[in-house]
Amino acid sequence: MTQGSVASNTSGGGDSSSDSSSTSRGSTRVLGGAVATAPAGALASDPPRPEEVDERYRRADYSDVFQFESRQAFVRAIAGGEPRMRLAEAALHVTAEDDAIASLSTVRFPVEAWLERIDRLVDQLCAVNLRRAATAVSPPPLPPAAAAAAGSGASTSSSDAAGAAVAAEAGAVLRVVERYLWEECGFRAPDYGRSNLPPNAVVDHAGVWEDARLGYLHETLVRRCGHPATLGLLLGDVCARLLDRGRLPCAATVDTRNFQYLPRALALPHLTRDVLAAAAAAQGVGSDGGSGGGPIGGLLNTCTSEVLVEMLRHLKRSYWPFAWDSNEQLDVTYPGGGAASHGGFRSAAKLATGEEMSAALAAIAKVAAWRLERGIFTSPGAGDMRRARAACERLVLLAADRYPEERRDLAIILLHSGDVPAARREMRAYMRAVSPAPPGGGSGSSGSSIASQAEPTGRAGAVGTGAAAAAAGSGAGVSYWAGVGGPLGPDPFDLVLCRRLLSTLEGLGVRAAGEEGGEEQGLAAEEPLCVEAALRMTPPWERARSGGGRALPLTW
Repeated sequence: MTQGSVASNTSGGGDSSSDSSSTSRGSTRVLGGAVATAPAGALASDPPRPEEVDERYRRADYSDVFQFESRQAFVRAIAGGEPRMRLAEAALHVTAEDDAIASLSTVRFPVEAWLERIDRLVDQLCAVNLRRAATAVSPPPLPPAAAAAAGSGASTSSSDAAGAAVAAEAGAVLRVVERYLWEECGFRAPDYGRSNLPPNAVVDHAGVWEDARLGYLHETLVRRCGHPATLGLLLGDVCARLLDRGRLPCAATVDTRNFQYLPRALALPHLTRDVLAAAAAAQGVGSDGGSGGGPIGGLLNTCTSEVLVEMLRHLKRSYWPFAWDSNEQLDVTYPGGGAASHGGFRSAAKLATGEEMSAALAAIAKVAAWRLERGIFTSPGAGDMRRARAACERLVLLAADRYPEERRDLAIILLHSGDVPAARREMRAYMRAVSPAPPGGGSGSSGSSIASQAEPTGRAGAVGTGAAAAAAGSGAGVSYWAGVGGPLGPDPFDLVLCRRLLSTLEGLGVRAAGEEGGEEQGLAAEEPLCVEAALRMTPPWERARSGGGRALPLTW
């Protein structure tokens, strides 16, 4: 029985007794199996809707709810900079969001259960393996005379000796941890290492070559096989839990080894647990590991966030719905990427600017927003627009200041998704970031922004109205030309494509005067995506659509 109002039949025909009883009682409505009698004077043709009578019948798209909540949890896990990041939790919220996108499930992905699974790994490690390590590294007691002589030595020598002892003990524990994970538990990386894409080739769909499961932490825990970055994140989280329990004398960092081999843990003897706790207390990080806190026990994070960046790049390649170029020259032009991590932009940009555009692709592009709103998206083997967009957005939130090309890739995906205002904001921010600094080192706006060359006069004053956007643009531009993004700047051909795209987007903005795409999501008119903007973004089910009304729910 559907959830709706059912009026009894009072017209002629049928049993007269039922007709008379229905007429005397008035119209009846069925609400979840219970029959409620409406007032006799109520109109049978216009009964109240079920959600107006009982809030429990209000329809909700659980997929949208879970996506939004997972994204908010991801942003909170990475907010505050690298020392405060909770990388394992953020990686699991990536899984939760993608699970909600792909499955449209009404069941929330159990993030806490998977964190407990990592905790059980550490329990087993402490119960069995670390006992042998403690026995192996425990030094024999010194004779009284030797102890007195050691106490009378110089303070510098004693501190050096203490540091060496901490390093030796930590090194032994870390070797036991690696042996436990890589040998006893059987965690391994694929034989090809970082990427399975053929070198110096253009593939139609990178997802045919890349296995997206390798980039998810929960899949790695189940299958015991993961991307080297995923294994590095797991190793760093295990070391952080050991440090919190007092089984590791000092903090450890993870050597990713260019994401080609199994990662290694390296001891940081100068960062003992007491030092990290004092630093966390000085920065106002609570011991409960709450929002903005450290990963475990309120201690500051010492694992590089590059492991999470690489995991998201692997997912971006796996779900990219356009051709992918694995030319090694791209790694020289964009040294922060590696494995041609930005090889999908050109094919997507050419399609958007009219080159290589077939009639079928043009038709698909025109209805992209309509299709995505209704859950129609390509299969993972041939790309997945929604999950590729989610991966690009997370990369922008996590590392746009270090790798501005992530913002450019997000802009082209947003354009193909039909979100023109957001694509224009991201492309403007990228062009500001890669613009060379004016002579004298200032960040003045006169003639320095490539984006301003493509802007119509009527909208020139609108660029940079958001303080965060201006700060992000100027800061990223200086660091980019300082060598982060390559000694010669971005590829000239890519810049030409970006200028053409921005010119097209600005023209669309002038024709669609009065659109408020940014304000609908809680963003300023020209503010690009950032952590602060994501935290104040309004839920999708509360955003009023430009056409009036709300979008039809994907699930019922």
